[in-house]
Amino acid sequence: MSNNSNEHDTESSSEPERDTHENAPYRATVSPPPLSVAHTTPSRRDGYVQLPKTAKERVDSAVSALTQDRCLIEEMSPVGKTVEYAHVLARKSHTTILDRLEFSWRLQRYTLNVHSRYNILLLGVKFHALFDDNNFLLIPSPEVVDAYYRAISSQEKINPKLCRQAGPSMEEEVGKVHDYMLVANSSMIDVPILRRNGPITISPPPPNAYTIMAYPYRELGVLKSHVTPRYIIANAGEKMTTGPSRYVTLLAYNETIARLIAQGAPETLRGIMEKISHIYERWTAAVPADEAFLLSPGVGDNFSDTSKKTAPHRAWSAAGKRTRRSRAPSGDGSPTPSKKSKTGGNNDAVWLDDETLHELDNCHGLSPEKERETKLSSIRQWIDEVVSKTGSEDADSEAVASLVEVKDFGVVEGGIVAISA
Repeated sequence: MSNNSNEHDTESSSEPERDTHENAPYRATVSPPPLSVAHTTPSRRDGYVQLPKTAKERVDSAVSALTQDRCLIEEMSPVGKTVEYAHVLARKSHTTILDRLEFSWRLQRYTLNVHSRYNILLLGVKFHALFDDNNFLLIPSPEVVDAYYRAISSQEKINPKLCRQAGPSMEEEVGKVHDYMLVANSSMIDVPILRRNGPITISPPPPNAYTIMAYPYRELGVLKSHVTPRYIIANAGEKMTTGPSRYVTLLAYNETIARLIAQGAPETLRGIMEKISHIYERWTAAVPADEAFLLSPGVGDNFSDTSKKTAPHRAWSAAGKRTRRSRAPSGDGSPTPSKKSKTGGNNDAVWLDDETLHELDNCHGLSPEKERETKLSSIRQWIDEVVSKTGSEDADSEAVASLVEVKDFGVVEGGIVAISA
């Protein structure tokens, strides 16, 4: 964002710096902090972990030649922190969904990074809330959706287990500008869009500096973004295929599509919502038990959205890492073992498991203050062990080390530890 512009890393326009795939085997679910934290998706969607500064800077770099620091929808500037970083694939997506998407996208286990620049939009506060609450979604062009839909459909009879992996690769999508269309739920019939028409060079602005648009916002036209189509399709598919009212939701979005076509949008939009739903349902179907889903380094699409290498054993971190309740498979890149682990990817020494957590609860006969101190001391010892095993060169180290200043923690379902620094 503009307030971070002087701190950004310089990135090549031809080869964007890769995001680090930061993940962990724990899903933190603690009481949320005050919702006054600006510029991020509401923290309830990511275990109440704030978006890392480096992730923000990479998004800022990606949009610098497009909307800059302005809202994608309204083109408004972020005066008063009115523009936020909005995740497309939700920051707190269920771990099972992340596993299945990794498998479908031919990615390495634990490498699907929701903090990737290719999964984050800039939206005004109002439209960020509307986007998160399923009042509108974005869709790629019909040609892009058809590329996925036809690839998957053509493989369904030939290879039903792996047809979900058909379609464009991640490498084909990153670093490019993609075209999207806003499709509003009919719930937005009373919500106008006030869009800036171009740079404002005089004060006060002329009357034609802005355009007011009404549902279904046909005048909005094409929105250009660095976010890749697979994340957009996943977001739209999830919105239309989950929840008790999913059929009503699909009908509502189809009503908007019909209105857009009636106002001059291309006929190729007809049926696009069903295609997106079909793609998403294939992507998120259960992974066949006989498939080698626990991919080892060097297996998979060999795409890496990172400039640093992360060992597959997953050092724990609270700095925006993907959390896990189990050691389930799959990934968004191709992490390679680094110096931080010399004992392999399944070194249980760095896992804070259910048994250990239950042991921490057995502090009988102590006052609440003393019991808390005892538990925190045990967790600090575990953190020190993680840091000593992972080394200081790796991207995980700084995040893990940040846990040393633990202020509070809680134990939640499935023996998950949630720590806030």
